[in-house]
Amino acid sequence: MSSMKFYRPADETTAERAYRELREAAQVFHHEFWGAENARFERERLCFINDAALRMLTVPEQAVSPTVDLAPFYRDYLNASYQRHLDYNRTWWRMNLRILTLGARAFLDRRRPGRRGSQRSKSV
Repeated sequence: MSSMKFYRPADETTAERAYRELREAAQVFHHEFWGAENARFERERLCFINDAALRMLTVPEQAVSPTVDLAPFYRDYLNASYQRHLDYNRTWWRMNLRILTLGARAFLDRRRPGRRGSQRSKSV
């Protein structure tokens, strides 16, 4: 996954900087979590397939093709990783709420009267 580059205006306000930095931190958080999760999943899946292949060699009458036998692996993996995914989702939602709060603050800060970049129209 390639990382996004966030725009950094020359006159960035404190609220805008906090908003941008939290968005960058969220991106790093997602990248690290899913990189580790995908590596863990692949490692455990390969172990499961190797164990199934070994069972096929040692006890042919109990052998089931690893492609057919992956459903129990997926179920067990999801059950085992439930708490980890729950913690990830809780952290993600807290982070998203904080990002929304900071984004609104940055938006309002940028549009204050007299501030460069204000979107207020001038009446004649």
